[in-house]
Amino acid sequence: METLQLYNLPNIWELQCSLPTKYSWKTLVNLKMSNHWKNILQIDTIQKTSLKYLAINQIKNGKPHISYTTLQPTILDVRKGIIKSRMMTRTYTLQADRHKFSRYEIAPTCQMCNQEPEDLTHMLTTCSALSETRKETFNPIKNHVTKFIGERKWKETFFDRHQITVLIIDCTNFSYIFRESKLKIEELEMLTRDMCYKMHNSRLKLINISV
Repeated sequence: METLQLYNLPNIWELQCSLPTKYSWKTLVNLKMSNHWKNILQIDTIQKTSLKYLAINQIKNGKPHISYTTLQPTILDVRKGIIKSRMMTRTYTLQADRHKFSRYEIAPTCQMCNQEPEDLTHMLTTCSALSETRKETFNPIKNHVTKFIGERKWKETFFDRHQITVLIIDCTNFSYIFRESKLKIEELEMLTRDMCYKMHNSRLKLINISV
């Protein structure tokens, strides 16, 4: 009884009055269970600030995120996927994170440019020390998107650093726009994954030099 209530399924008396076929019952149970856990997952995701870049409305039970389904079976691509996943879940540690973890004893300022706190938005969109790598990797992303949605739509949608960060970290946040333009989001995901990985490598080299 508790299980039926948990998944919002017909109670035992309703089932006795109208006994479903094995197939229809299985279909109904799968649907109800899927919806239940999808709602739980979405609520849980909303409450976790570490997952703020994830496209919550795109979460589907039993379906891996596009960042995994587009991975090629190569060591390099798996490494790219790991870095991207860490950024998506905000387990990728930057200076602003060390500042919080140290109870504010470590300065949050970017060690490469010394201009502002180093968080993902700063690293991916602003840090002057990473400008060359950013230009090399972000221009293909912008060109790919504008080819389908146009320059005007680009400016309307990606109007600040936060929106651009969201695009890079989880491009499925903008699936509603890309579907209308027939943009292949899988290709965009691979471009953003490449950017995250190369920005990560460039940052490591600069940090090692500065240390």
